[in-house]
Amino acid sequence: MKIAEQEDINKSYKKVGETYFKKETDEKIADLLNELIDSGQRVRIFYGDRRTGRDFCKRYDTIGYIRRTTGEVPQAILLKDKRGFEGVPIAEQNIVKITIRKKTVYQHPHYHIRLKIKERAGKFSLYKYDDKEPLFESESRYEVGREEQIYIGNREK
Repeated sequence: MKIAEQEDINKSYKKVGETYFKKETDEKIADLLNELIDSGQRVRIFYGDRRTGRDFCKRYDTIGYIRRTTGEVPQAILLKDKRGFEGVPIAEQNIVKITIRKKTVYQHPHYHIRLKIKERAGKFSLYKYDDKEPLFESESRYEVGREEQIYIGNREK
């Protein structure tokens, strides 16, 4: 690696153990993710606004196993499968909560999630914040309640 390339890496990233994290990543999150790499533990990552602690209500690409990429700048990635090789990058600078087996191992000091269920014409809808588009709709209040529990983190499926 050339010296100029290394200087660019040092400006954008910090190294914790063998893993590089974006400079703005909270130290607690960087340490925890580094510990969880290759631990074999299935985790769920909740993304949100790091300033306010508000959960973005992301459901997909948030559950899996943490591994490290190879290369000159190894970073944490999330694999769906324990033995998999393909993963999604972890936006560690946007993590507001991490759970293992539904137990919280990290939570932003001001973490919050705002969901509401509305009923109209016999149909139930789950909304986040003041969104106009629902996250989920069903004729069954029970099904919408189950979906709400997934977003909150009390269920995975």
